[in-house]
Amino acid sequence: MHKLFIKQKKYFWLVTVVAIVILATFFVWQEKDSRKLRVSILDVGQGDAIFVQFPSGEKWLIDGGPDNKVIASLDKLLPFGDRSLTGIVLTHPHADHVTGLIDVVRRFEVGSIVMTPTVHTSPEYDIWLNEVRNRKIRVISATKPWRWEGEIQGTKWSWEFIYPLEQILKSTKDLNDTSVVSRLSFGKHSFLFVGDISSKVEQLLVDEKWNLQSTVLKVAHHGGDTSTGENFLSVVQPKIVAISLGINNKFGHPAKAVLDRINKFGAQILRTDLNGNIYFISDGENLSVELEK
Repeated sequence: MHKLFIKQKKYFWLVTVVAIVILATFFVWQEKDSRKLRVSILDVGQGDAIFVQFPSGEKWLIDGGPDNKVIASLDKLLPFGDRSLTGIVLTHPHADHVTGLIDVVRRFEVGSIVMTPTVHTSPEYDIWLNEVRNRKIRVISATKPWRWEGEIQGTKWSWEFIYPLEQILKSTKDLNDTSVVSRLSFGKHSFLFVGDISSKVEQLLVDEKWNLQSTVLKVAHHGGDTSTGENFLSVVQPKIVAISLGINNKFGHPAKAVLDRINKFGAQILRTDLNGNIYFISDGENLSVELEK
């Protein structure tokens, strides 16, 4: 009995030491990783969902895809048991952007929602609006340009919302052209999120001389040929282009003409149908890319 007790005691201390080493390693890794911005283009099929994790802890989801597949990606990226989001950006109310957000607000505590007051009648959008109202989530209306900015551990960042304008929301009949457009910069690198805007709006942004230059461009409308014009690309000058789309989708996305235009500028093309989730990690100086497949 005495020998058994000694063996159990030794085993207990061994397990304790191993646990301490694992925890110490985890916290060192967490501290190191906490200095980085993570932007994840999520593979949600034929739709859009982008998850932004700031080094300071804020977590934003841009769109939610055509179904609840986005939940599995969030569970993978968030710490175990974390059921909170700083906010959601809904670029526009088409089903392939809003449907997944219904389950997100049902399962997560959401601080704020950035969206436009666009009028649209669809079952998915109506359910979404009811869920937002019932949960009394704060809504920030995206009808005029504004900027959030700050500094995290010596790295300056800004998130600028540049489109749409209220008068455009009243005049356009194309929901794609009501998409919220924003540019996120972190140190030396930047990301341009353009929803599903057409070449017409791309040119409008160019004509208004917005700062569109970005390291990474999430192309509009899943690589459809109504967007990603040559002049727009020449102004954005992306090093990497990310396309969110479904495998063998019925729309034929991405269009060959779009791929040709991007290749002409020498940008690297990444696609969720081929690469799965696309992860961008930046410490402000360097930018790395990790692909799910």
